[in-house]
Amino acid sequence: MANLSVVRQAPHGDSWWAAWHSFVLALRAEHASEHTIAVYTEAARQFHAWQLEHQRPVDPAQVSREDVQAFLVELLAIRKPATVRSRFAALRRFFGWLVEEDDLDRSPFERLKAPKVPEAPPQTLSDDELRRLLKACEGKTFEQRRDASIVRLLIDTGLRRGELASLTVDGIDFQARLLRIDRRKGGNGGVVPMGARAARDLDRYLRVRSKHPQADDPRLWLGTRGPLSGDGVYQMVERRAQQAGVDRRIFVHLFRHSFADAFQRHGGSEADLQRLGGWRDPRMTRRYGAWAADQRAHEAHRKFSPGDRL
Repeated sequence: MANLSVVRQAPHGDSWWAAWHSFVLALRAEHASEHTIAVYTEAARQFHAWQLEHQRPVDPAQVSREDVQAFLVELLAIRKPATVRSRFAALRRFFGWLVEEDDLDRSPFERLKAPKVPEAPPQTLSDDELRRLLKACEGKTFEQRRDASIVRLLIDTGLRRGELASLTVDGIDFQARLLRIDRRKGGNGGVVPMGARAARDLDRYLRVRSKHPQADDPRLWLGTRGPLSGDGVYQMVERRAQQAGVDRRIFVHLFRHSFADAFQRHGGSEADLQRLGGWRDPRMTRRYGAWAADQRAHEAHRKFSPGDRL
């Protein structure tokens, strides 16, 4: 089978890539994230490479249902079901868009079912791990105060990595304890509340930030070479986790899982969580709070045990 990794220099002179270019323009008009576009494009490049290797057509108008099925079957043999489902979703949306644009009469994905993926609730960070991460950031240096503030905000708000990296200095309201997010996933902005300790740590960071050579930069998080990017936040979290002795992979989105679980575990409602987290689909709210659902149910039983009331 052809190498199904991203084709870094795929030929863009054929009808497949001409159509894909238009599709990406449509996605950006709908405020799709660059991450989503990158994932979709990887699926497009993999399918394109597979079709060429097997001497099958790459003109979208000539791609058949059998082409798609053969590609998915072979992909399932070497990739996880979740990856195959992601490729399926990307290509189905592309062909669906072509039908909507009247460039195709029918999609080869019509009535084709997506591969089944076992539903695994997201993991969360324990309170002990979170305390150790905060401990690893303790100190009075610029980096220590910056990292302590970032970790505290991730714990307290569940912000996505891109949302956190995009924060600006003038988007902070200490009196109301609010953070302005100019753009959340899906294209809408909003405000996010923060707790008293998050505000305290952010104020500590701003005081040392005022002495930074690039203190006039409107972006909130600064590094040694300029503003901290989303990748910079990821690398910082990974480094602090190692210093904290957390012996598993820690990624920024794990804080979002943990925020959702902790909020519900301590009595927060799903409706409020959906608003705070910027989720449009309530099913995502339930999924992100599902990892410790059994633990929450056990705690509730201990509190409201019917047998103990008699």
